[in-house]
Amino acid sequence: MDNDLLKNTLKQVIDLIHHNFLSQAEEIAEQALKVFDDRNLWQLLAICKIGMKKYKEAESILRKSLENHPNPSDFNNLSIVLKSIGKLEEALECAKLSIGLSNKNHRYLANISNIYYLLNQFDLAVSYMNEACTLCPSCADYIMNLAAYKSQNGDKQEAFEEIKKALTVDPKPEYYVEGFYCLAAQKKYEKAWQFYEHRYASMPQVSKFSQQYNLPVLFEKKNFYEEKIAIVFEQGLGDNVMYSRFIAQFLEKAPNAYVLMTDQIVESFFRALAVPIRESIEEGTTHLLGIMSLPYHLETKEIPPSVKLWQHTPKKSSKLKVGIVWAGSAFHPCDDVRSTYFLDFMPFLNDPEIEVCSLMRDRRKRKRVGQDEVVDYALGFEDYKITDYGSKMDDVLSTIEVLNEIDILVSVDTAIVHIAGTIGVPTYVLVNQNCDWRWGVDEKISDWYSSIEIFRTSKTDNYKDVLCMVHKKIRGEKFASY
Repeated sequence: MDNDLLKNTLKQVIDLIHHNFLSQAEEIAEQALKVFDDRNLWQLLAICKIGMKKYKEAESILRKSLENHPNPSDFNNLSIVLKSIGKLEEALECAKLSIGLSNKNHRYLANISNIYYLLNQFDLAVSYMNEACTLCPSCADYIMNLAAYKSQNGDKQEAFEEIKKALTVDPKPEYYVEGFYCLAAQKKYEKAWQFYEHRYASMPQVSKFSQQYNLPVLFEKKNFYEEKIAIVFEQGLGDNVMYSRFIAQFLEKAPNAYVLMTDQIVESFFRALAVPIRESIEEGTTHLLGIMSLPYHLETKEIPPSVKLWQHTPKKSSKLKVGIVWAGSAFHPCDDVRSTYFLDFMPFLNDPEIEVCSLMRDRRKRKRVGQDEVVDYALGFEDYKITDYGSKMDDVLSTIEVLNEIDILVSVDTAIVHIAGTIGVPTYVLVNQNCDWRWGVDEKISDWYSSIEIFRTSKTDNYKDVLCMVHKKIRGEKFASY
């Protein structure tokens, strides 16, 4: 009788976990453990805790279980817990133990691959994920992980081949979008744009357009568009500034199109472009079009120059004025790899011939997405004499005015880089190895902005090291002509 009750309880908990009813599964497992001291129940409870991100509780359960019954499943689950709380080296040791006990389990192989990826050991990440894909060739997620790891390892073309495999297994829209990133990073734009059209089905911030305005998205490419089309902003400020270069050309093919103004920060900028602007959906509008779809409809092969209404005109001063930006939006999912620390700019801060100017709008402490840790990127700011322009940048045009106060911009990848590139500010953008697609793979000069030079971290250096290189370059080149 007790065995039947235990079996039924285990089945009920498993079913609830499979349907993602984790709190109910947790409650039943905890009640059952008061009656049955069963290892399977403890294991299922740990899985519930992991799924609910109760990592400390999960770690405690798994460690107790492993004391009595060392097994590959619990080692693997403990590895996942430790990885989730940032203890990567400990997570790796547990993953190795699970592989040692069962080296033909694709889940264990995929997990250790992921840890090696997080440790920047990309060759090993690729190797183990290859094994996982061999054991489970029908898992599109594994194939996409393999694509991501190959991409991170510098093999963009091989990564794209993996994406194509994944699409034959499961043609998810988000896989097409990853295909775009891979192709665009290789500057294969003509092929890339069509892949990016799938973002309407995979990105919530883009897919909301059609629902919000009850209008269909325009997908069909034409030589001439008679439809009345509302061009809508999407994603970040930098994206909308960057793609503004395509609007005039598209209006030649679609004379009834207009820009739907929904963002006050870019309003004065777009009004200066002298393009049709509406504050709300105009009567007779038949379709919506995200601004980042314009190059797809224009069949763009090479990136055209940005709009040329403004030109960088710095004011002469006794010192070279270098604007710095060390962090982007706190809400960006890649904030932990895009942003750096104010004190990493030490070579500039200690240079008596440079006037350092902060162009940071928000210096507050922040929590990274999905983490509880509080990060103070601006630590040490008050200890230095800094010209602070942060409060003067209310919108794009006021930011342009501030940019004319400096000679050079040194910045992480964030919106101000696009504004600076649009007006021709000599700019050094700092990017990590797996940077945004628009900065390419190994290019030194941006094909989107001729005034932007790209500085990349490598496997062995970080932003602090890169900033030393930027400072040396500025000292060697800019001072000679200043």
